[in-house]
Amino acid sequence: FTLANNSIFGSIPIAMENLHNLEAIWLSDNQFSGLIPPEIGRLPKLYEVYMENNLLSGNVPSSFGNLSRLTDLHLENNNLQGTIPSTLSQCPNLLNLILGGNNFTGIILLEEAHGCTDSTAQQAYSKGVHSKHMGLQTAQHSKTARV
Repeated sequence: FTLANNSIFGSIPIAMENLHNLEAIWLSDNQFSGLIPPEIGRLPKLYEVYMENNLLSGNVPSSFGNLSRLTDLHLENNNLQGTIPSTLSQCPNLLNLILGGNNFTGIILLEEAHGCTDSTAQQAYSKGVHSKHMGLQTAQHSKTARV
C-alpha cells in the first residue's frame, strides 16, 4: 500500500486496521499529521512501515511490538516524542529502525547487539540506540539504526 510522495495531508485513518492482509505501508514524504494509529500494530502480515518525512506527532505506538514480521520501521523526520517503546525488542525480524529527526528522550535498550559488530554496537549505544538487530547504517552494514 503506497501513497508516498503525494502531498497528502490529514491524519492516518484508523480504518487501516481492517486491512488484515496488508504487508507494507508506504506513506512517506506527505503531510500526514496527528498520532500514528496504534491499531496498525494489529496487522499480522505487516513487514514494512515507511512514514518518514511527515508531520506525525505523539509517541511510537507500543503495539508495534506485536508486528512479528516487521523488518523495516522508518519514522524519521516527524514530530514524534517520548521514549522509544521497548516492545520493539519483540520484533524478531526488525532490521532497520530509522527514527532520527524527532524529539525522543531516553535510550532504547533491546537486550543484545546480534548482527552488529562490537564497534557498531558501541557507536549505536553512544547515540542512544543499542539493539539486538540493528547497528548504524554504513556502506558495510545492511542492518541499520539511527536516532
